[in-house]
Amino acid sequence: MGRISWRVLSVAAMAAAGGIRQLHAGPPPCTTLVPAGQPSQWPAPLDRPVTIDAGVLPLREALDRVAAAGRFRLSYSAEVLPLDRAVCLNVRDLPAGAALAALLHDTGVVPLVVSEALVVLPPPPREQRTEAPPATAAVELETIVVTGSATATTRWPLPLAMDVITGADVRSCGGDLTQALSGTVPGLWLWPQGQTSVLSNYGSIRGTSSFGLSYPKVFIDGIEVANPLVLTGLAPEGVDRIEVIRGPQGATLYGAEAISGVMNIVTRQEGGEPGTRFRLESAVGAAHTAYASDPALATRHALSARFGDNLTSGAVHLAGRYAGPVIPGASHGAVTGQGTFRHVGAGTILQGIGRLSYERAEDAPSPLLPDSGVAGRRRRTSGIEEALGYTVGATLRVPRQRWTHSMMAGVDGYSLAGVTVDRSPLPSALDSALAAAAGGAVRGTVRLGTTRHLALGAGSAGDVMLTGEHSVLRQWSDTATLLTGRGSASSTRSNSSVALTGSAGWRERVFLSGGGRVERTTGNDPVVVPTAGVAVLVGGEQATLKLRGAYGKGVRWPTATARLSLLPRQPQVVSTAGLDPEEQRGVEAGADLFLWRGRVTLSLTRFDQVASGLIQRVAALDSSGGGGPGGGGPPRVSYTLENVGEITNRGWEASANASHGPFSLTATWSQVESRVRTLAPRYGGDLQPGDRMLEVPRQTMSLTGRWGGGPWSAAVSAARAADWVGYDRVALARDFASGAPLRDFVGLRLRDYWKRYDGTTRLRASVSRGFGERVAVTVSGENLLDEQRGEPDNLTVVPGRTVLLSARVSW
Repeated sequence: MGRISWRVLSVAAMAAAGGIRQLHAGPPPCTTLVPAGQPSQWPAPLDRPVTIDAGVLPLREALDRVAAAGRFRLSYSAEVLPLDRAVCLNVRDLPAGAALAALLHDTGVVPLVVSEALVVLPPPPREQRTEAPPATAAVELETIVVTGSATATTRWPLPLAMDVITGADVRSCGGDLTQALSGTVPGLWLWPQGQTSVLSNYGSIRGTSSFGLSYPKVFIDGIEVANPLVLTGLAPEGVDRIEVIRGPQGATLYGAEAISGVMNIVTRQEGGEPGTRFRLESAVGAAHTAYASDPALATRHALSARFGDNLTSGAVHLAGRYAGPVIPGASHGAVTGQGTFRHVGAGTILQGIGRLSYERAEDAPSPLLPDSGVAGRRRRTSGIEEALGYTVGATLRVPRQRWTHSMMAGVDGYSLAGVTVDRSPLPSALDSALAAAAGGAVRGTVRLGTTRHLALGAGSAGDVMLTGEHSVLRQWSDTATLLTGRGSASSTRSNSSVALTGSAGWRERVFLSGGGRVERTTGNDPVVVPTAGVAVLVGGEQATLKLRGAYGKGVRWPTATARLSLLPRQPQVVSTAGLDPEEQRGVEAGADLFLWRGRVTLSLTRFDQVASGLIQRVAALDSSGGGGPGGGGPPRVSYTLENVGEITNRGWEASANASHGPFSLTATWSQVESRVRTLAPRYGGDLQPGDRMLEVPRQTMSLTGRWGGGPWSAAVSAARAADWVGYDRVALARDFASGAPLRDFVGLRLRDYWKRYDGTTRLRASVSRGFGERVAVTVSGENLLDEQRGEPDNLTVVPGRTVLLSARVSW
C-alpha cells in the first residue's frame, strides 16, 4: 500500500494551480496541462497518464473523469468538496495524481492511495481546512447549472435571471416545496397547501399565466413532470438543488407549457461516503390551532441509504410526513420513495431515477362555512383526496473533445381521486356542480441532443445544440365529456419538436445566445418559439458587473394536462374546442453585481411580459335546470372554459446576499403589476380592462439570516406576500347557502364579492446542535406568528404555530 506525502502533494498542487483553478471573476480560462518533463513521482495508480479535453465542467464530473481515465475508484465526501464548482479540465498525458492535485489545490484535500484500485480524498486536517460558507449563502455565479443553456455551464453567460435553491435549503424545510420556494426566489410565490388539499397552488410567477393553473414546467433530472400541481414535496435527502427560471425565456429549450418558467430538480448522485452510508432523521411536534380543542400532531421522518463509489453509485431515499387535525376530522399525510443510480465510464455517464409518491388528505366540514341546512343547499360533509405520482427514466451522456451527445428516456404519471377544486368563486362544499375530480395521466418522453463545441479564436468559444424530442401523453377522467366532448373516457396525444440553439462568448466578456423551436401537438398547428439574449461582463476579480437581457415566448395548449385532470365533475359538456392557446411573450433586463469573490452579491431585474388567450373557468346561469336526460328543474350555476384576452405582467425583482465567516444574510423582493389589458369578444366573466388579476400579490419579500460556527447553527427566515385582490369566500358561501338569487354569483355581479387582502407573513426559525459528525438535534418553529387564515383567502385554514424537535443520526 503506497502513501503520498502531504509535502509532495502540496508542492504539486501549487505548481499546477494555474491550469485548473476556481473561477472568481468570470469563466475559468481553459489551458492544457502537459507533463513538465521530469519523471513522475506519483505512486500507482496515480502515475497513470490521462488525456482529457473537457473544458469547463463541475468539479464532481472532473474528478470522476480523471478516475475513469486512470482506471481507479475515487472515494470522497460531498460535505467536504464544493462539487458543483466550475473548473477547467484540459490535460494531455498528465499523471492522474497531478490532475487531481490541480483540481483540489485550494481545498486542503490530498489524495490518499489505499490500493492500486482505490484512492481516497479524506477531509483535510482541521488546521488546514478552509472556512466553508453557510449552506444558504448565495450560490456563486461560478456554480455549474444545467437549466437555461444548451449545455451545463456556469451562470456567467446566461442572459436571464436564474435562481438556485440548495439541497440544504430543501432539507431544512423537510422537502416541502411551498416553504422551499416561496420568497426564496424573487417573483415566485406558492400559497400554503392547506391541510385538506393534495395540490400545489402557485400564486405568482412574475404575475399570472393562467387562472388557478399558473405553474412552471417542472423536470426531475430532465424528465418532465406530467402535472406540476401534483408535485408538492420531495425526499429531502435526495435533492442536490433546484434551478428556477421565471418567465417564457426557457420555452425554446423546454417546449410547450413553459410559459411561466422552468423548474429543474437535480437529484443527489454521489455514492456512499466513508463511514456514513445511512442517515435517519425523525421529527415530532405539534401545531397550534384555533379550530380544535387540542394541538395537532405533526411528524416528519426520512431514511437514506447510499452505496458504491464515484464511478458506480446508487441511493435510496424514503420520506414521510403527517399533520393531524387542524380542523376536527381533517388530516394530511404523504410518503415519498426515490432511488437513483449513476455510472461513469471512460467516455460515458449514465444516470437514472425512480420516484413514487402518495399523498392523502382527509377533508372535513369547514368551521367557517354556514350550516348545511340553510335554504336546502347541498353541502359535502367530508371526503378523502388522494394523489399518486411516479417517475422513472435514465439519461446517457457521451462527452467528446468537440462533441457532446445525450439521450434521455423517461415516464412520469399521476392519478387523482376525490380531488376538489376550490378555485372557482363558489366553494365546492356548497356547489354540487363542483364535485370532486378523479383522473390521471402518464407521459412518455424521448429526447436526443447533440452539441458541437466551437473554438472561435483566442478567448472566444461557442456551442451549437440540436435537440429532437417526442412525447406521448395519455390522460383519463371519470367524466367522459371533460376530455373531448365526444364521450370518450380517455384521450391520447403526441408532441414532437426540434430545437436549434446556439451561444457564443467573446474574450469571456460578451456572451450571445439565441435559437428557436418548432413544435407540433396533436390537433394543433405547428408553432415556432424563439429566444434571444445577451450578457456582458465588466470588472475584475474583486468586483464584476454583469449586464443582461433576454426575449422569449411560450405556448400552452388548451388541452394542458393539469387543466383537464382538475376539472370538476358536472353533467354539462366542458370542451376545449374553439379555445385559443395560452401564450406569453416578453423581455427581461437586469444587472448582477458580484463583490469580493462572492461575499456580497446584488441582483436587479426588470420584466415586461404579455400573456394572451388565458383560459378561465367562468360561472354562468343555466336556465335549462339541473341537468339529466330530460332537463327541467330550477336554474343552476354551470361552468364553461373561456379565453379572457390579454394580460400584462410588469414588475421588478431584486435580491441581495452578504456573507462573512459563519454569518450570512439573504434578502429578496419583487413587485408585479398583473392587469387585464383587453378582453376577448365572447368573454362573460367578472374581469374588466384595467382590473388587477385575482390572487396575484403585488409584492413579495423575504429576509433570511444564518449562523453556523462549531457544533451550533441557527437560522431565522421571514417571508411576506402583500396586497392582492381575491374573492370574499366567506361572504360568497354565506349568501349562496342562505338562498340568494343565483344571478348574484355569475358575470359582473361577482365583483361585489371582491376583497382586498393586506397580506400575511411567514416566520420560521431553527437552532441545531451537532454531536460530532454523526448526530445532530434541531428545534424548529414554523408559522411562528400563528396566522391560520388570510392566505390566499379568508376561507382557507392552515396549521398555526408549529414546533418540531428532530434528531438525525448517520452511520
